[in-house]
Amino acid sequence: MQIEVFCLCRMVQHETAGHINILHIFDTLWAAGEPVLVEPFIALAAIRFYKTETGTHHFNFVVREESGKILVSSTEVVSIGSLTFDSTVYWLESRMGRTGLRFGAYSFSIESSDKPLSSIPLYIVKGNRALQRFA
Repeated sequence: MQIEVFCLCRMVQHETAGHINILHIFDTLWAAGEPVLVEPFIALAAIRFYKTETGTHHFNFVVREESGKILVSSTEVVSIGSLTFDSTVYWLESRMGRTGLRFGAYSFSIESSDKPLSSIPLYIVKGNRALQRFA
């Protein structure tokens, strides 16, 4: 199994034939002051399973602050049956509600059997993105 996509985004549109559109991918939010009101968003992952990986899989979705303290933890159970092709993709979505956060870095990770499979950051930064230059 491998994580092919892992991102934070504002919206996921599910189309026919298993296609999806991922809208407004980000890793940084800018704000003038604290607490920062963070609008709802989605942590989205595409997990590819191969024929040898059929069965039941348990995934933990974990959000940690910089100190390592766990802020959010949820579990998803995925059952992969026999496959017609060599592999299949399962889209794992974790919807984050509106919340207040402080400036700093937050870690979003997908874990299985207490082992991290993939991790991405969310940076909450003081300032105005419109005033920042692209590198």
